[in-house]
Amino acid sequence: EGGGEGGGEGGGAASSAHALEQLGDACAAVDALGDNVRREMLAWFCNLTFAPYRHIFHPYGDGGSLERTEVRYTWLRQALKKYAARYAGVFPASWQMPCVLAVEFCKITRMHLAEILQEAGRAHSLQVAVLTHALVKTIDFETEMHRLFGPTAARIASSDFQIV
Repeated sequence: EGGGEGGGEGGGAASSAHALEQLGDACAAVDALGDNVRREMLAWFCNLTFAPYRHIFHPYGDGGSLERTEVRYTWLRQALKKYAARYAGVFPASWQMPCVLAVEFCKITRMHLAEILQEAGRAHSLQVAVLTHALVKTIDFETEMHRLFGPTAARIASSDFQIV
């Protein structure tokens, strides 16, 4: 269950490198077109990046359980590593893409976990040990994200940038 991000499959290294170059050129053009167009591109990239996550961890799917909360956080860590290896030189640093990805991940995960907890409450199936473990892992994850992104994440989270 890796952090999948879109693009690059099936075309070979040269095709993939060309696609990344085109994406980099598009970013430069988007920067010139302004904030609304930049938001659209960020939304496109986030939706592409999180499509596998939404599929794997959907609240009513096999991965969508409270017991798998820690695996969700591992998914983001892997996705951020893949982003750094593949896209770090493509998107402008001023766009703060790793932070945008982390914030969007948190928004999606919050909605998923809220739905899982509501369903568990309705079914009276919530186990204290599982809830406690998920809470501890969530606090650890939040601490890690704060260490990585700090006030930038709070600024992005409070902006009008909406994907989910």
